Amino acid sequence: MLKPQPQRTCIGCGAKKPQNELMRLAAQSGGAPIYDETGRAPGRGAYLCAQIECVEKAWKRRAPERMLKLQENAPTQLRDELLRRLSD
Repeated sequence: MLKPQPQRTCIGCGAKKPQNELMRLAAQSGGAPIYDETGRAPGRGAYLCAQIECVEKAWKRRAPERMLKLQENAPTQLRDELLRRLSD
């Protein structure tokens, strides 16, 4: 019998999907948030659908800052990296 996949919510569109279908952002202690390719980086996590629209919506609504409990704005370099990965 297959083990059920944990469900996570996209911070861009609010859709609930299996965790392995979403991209994970991780807040490192004392540092800027990163894109967590492995899904296993330590720190608080937030999830996004692998769609350009979701990344843009999340940054427009300042969702990464709220979900990762950041003291400052999420870096635009991270947004640009995610958009670049999705457009390839």
